[in-house]
Amino acid sequence: MVAHPSVGPGSGIAGSDLGRGAPLRGVGDRRALFADLVRTLSPDYPRTLLAIFALEGLGAYREHYGRPAVETLRVQLAARLASSLDRAGTCYQPRGDEFVALITTSLGELRLLLDRIVAALHQPDARATVSATFGAVLLPDEANDPATALSLADQHLFANSPWATSPTRTSREARRLRSTSFST
Repeated sequence: MVAHPSVGPGSGIAGSDLGRGAPLRGVGDRRALFADLVRTLSPDYPRTLLAIFALEGLGAYREHYGRPAVETLRVQLAARLASSLDRAGTCYQPRGDEFVALITTSLGELRLLLDRIVAALHQPDARATVSATFGAVLLPDEANDPATALSLADQHLFANSPWATSPTRTSREARRLRSTSFST
């Protein structure tokens, strides 16, 4: 395991802040996501895109740099996601390897915004690159309750994955290996 330059003295991240599943500043958790989804699905709320971004490459990153470096990277990626959303949406991290965004913007701006988010969640590295793919649904057009919305976005994320039909992969492994699926 190699020490990562963003972890350690002077990094601004204390060891106690790197616990697995530690809440990230400026990023909502699963409970906040569900509360905001309920609000988003109310009849008087504007059309909103629910996008799930799956992070790929975290296992290799962890193997090379260790768990504290992965936690530091999660903090950095969360900050980049929040920054790329600007005022167009809110971000959440319901699971360690996924971010979710609720985005309220014009349909014409969605593709550019999604491309910007995917770029923000990309961490190139000589030893282990982390990247993101996504699946999305437009609310309330495609779903009218939080569970259905999340399920559909997750299905879109997984639908085009080469692992979807592989008999050699378990469903848990397949859920981690996802492919982009989005249409406007």
